[in-house]
Amino acid sequence: MEWKKNHDNDYYIEHFQKEVLDGLDATNVILDFLRMAHGFNIGENDIALICYEKSSDFCHRHLVAKWLNQNGFKCEEWRGN
Repeated sequence: MEWKKNHDNDYYIEHFQKEVLDGLDATNVILDFLRMAHGFNIGENDIALICYEKSSDFCHRHLVAKWLNQNGFKCEEWRGN
């Protein structure tokens, strides 16, 4: 990723917040997730945020999870077995 060559994680966090998350409504995002899950016939109301990064690595998934928690939606990391 080009941004990593010239910027640190704080820069990315600030810009991801401004350019992506600030333009979204958390309730609508959750409703969209649930609609997608329903389309796949997933019976539970659990949603997984998936990324190829290891759980401890810096990733946009962590930023989205934190944003969802700040907006009243429980989002926790599942570390598997």
